[in-house]
Amino acid sequence: MSQEDSNNAIVHFLARLLQYKAWIIGATLISGIAAVVISLYVLKPYYQSFALVYPTNLTMHERASMFSSTSSSGEEGGYYGTKHDANRILTVANSQWLIQRMISEFNLSDHYGFAKDTEYLSSKTTEQFMDQYQVYKTEEDAIRINYIDTDPELAANLVNEMVKIIDSTITAPIQRNKESMYVEMKKQLDSSEVALNELAAQIELNSDSTQNQLLTRQYEQQLLRVKEIQQLVDQHAVASSTSTPGLEIIENAYRAERKLKPVRWMICSITVIVTFILSCLIVLLFDAVGQLRKAIGKYEKSTS
Repeated sequence: MSQEDSNNAIVHFLARLLQYKAWIIGATLISGIAAVVISLYVLKPYYQSFALVYPTNLTMHERASMFSSTSSSGEEGGYYGTKHDANRILTVANSQWLIQRMISEFNLSDHYGFAKDTEYLSSKTTEQFMDQYQVYKTEEDAIRINYIDTDPELAANLVNEMVKIIDSTITAPIQRNKESMYVEMKKQLDSSEVALNELAAQIELNSDSTQNQLLTRQYEQQLLRVKEIQQLVDQHAVASSTSTPGLEIIENAYRAERKLKPVRWMICSITVIVTFILSCLIVLLFDAVGQLRKAIGKYEKSTS
């Protein structure tokens, strides 16, 4: 195709667009008005709330760490936890039992507008929740728990409640283990004290000096053992009475004042632009079809 033919084709297309400019402008205006109405009165505004937390070192309040004769150093000995502690938070935050607990506690099925007799109610509610919920590790290695909802108060309350539950879930096994260790060591102490008292009674009743010397050595050894166990019991008592935080809250979730979406000006602008382009393409398409039909008609006449 020569340059002149190309110019003629462009002029022809522009002429067609100008011929149907009223239709193009009308369709564009109608779509723009529809986009404004829908964005203002149909689309619900969504608000975002999030919390930022860091994992803590869960071993820092264990007996071995608190009463170690050597000072802890390196990544394992600090206040903040390692990537394993962060992964533990991510696992709990994404667990189905926690998600279902939030759905039940905040009655999200009704909040999302699902009727009680909706088929697959639980699955649909869970899918809706997961569309609005995110938890991930930031570039600074913090954990961000994020939720988007039409109710800003509910979004903030839900995130803060999740943080509390995650913290208690992570720390509960550690605390139970510390308490069980204290109970076990207390039993050993009681048993050792009973044995010590029995040796003391035998020494007091025995008149054989040689036998008393043997019993005295046994008594002294048992006394040292009782003192060692008593020290361990005291340490376990301190450790079990010290709560271990599972995470450090850097920023609590708060009630958002500004909506996250929809961005109305963007919706309206994109709608207008897309409608204008589609209208022009439709006009050109109809023109091309008309030209094709004329060419076919001429060809049929010439061959008849």
